[in-house]
Amino acid sequence: MEKVQSIRVPLYVSENLGKVKRAFSALQSVLGREPRIDEIADYLSIPVGQVQGYRRLILTLPVLSPRLSSYWLYFVTSTSFLLAKSLVESMRNEVICQHFGIDNITQVEKIPYTEAIRLAFSEIEQNEKDQVCFH
Repeated sequence: MEKVQSIRVPLYVSENLGKVKRAFSALQSVLGREPRIDEIADYLSIPVGQVQGYRRLILTLPVLSPRLSSYWLYFVTSTSFLLAKSLVESMRNEVICQHFGIDNITQVEKIPYTEAIRLAFSEIEQNEKDQVCFH
């Protein structure tokens, strides 16, 4: 006789999974295709990371150089090292915009934070599809 082991899952995990499954089914019937993660998040009015099951853990370290921070970001996310390094370097100085004259010079469309996150996850998803793995 085969033994079966049970795995205990926290209640919030099963509740969230149920919500995501129901949203997936509802959107699939409306859209006629499998919904993207950002569409499920919009439907549920929750952050994209929550749909993906990400849980944020913030660690405070006594010493963290920009280079070490870049490696950390590279290892715990799906960014490239060059992007991680650029992101860390951009956080050296706090910048709060109080003058908007740059809008007259550049033609860059401003987008809300949530839209930027959705676009970033969409690009990550596309990059994962484009990667070829050789073993």
